[in-house]
Amino acid sequence: DISIAGFDDFEWMEVMHPPVATVLQPVEELATRAFGRLIERIERPGMPPLLEELTCTLEFRGSIAAPRPGTGADVLSRSQLASRALAGLSSKGLKTRAKS
Repeated sequence: DISIAGFDDFEWMEVMHPPVATVLQPVEELATRAFGRLIERIERPGMPPLLEELTCTLEFRGSIAAPRPGTGADVLSRSQLASRALAGLSSKGLKTRAKS
């Protein structure tokens, strides 16, 4: 009846039944860039803020299913559904960002 996805791919997500789909964020890259920006701001306090967007990906697992026929959404493919879901997150400002 529903599809479920989480964030950051915790270990338990793969051992659940069904395994939980997840939005993968480049956490190490985010931390590295944020630390670099922090050092830059300390060294040059007057520098303007910088906005960077990093790419997220959706890891399909068993907790995401195609819509049932007759629901009105059954004409969309799995990748179209994923694209819409990620676009919805983006429209709500839920992007992976490093802002200093």
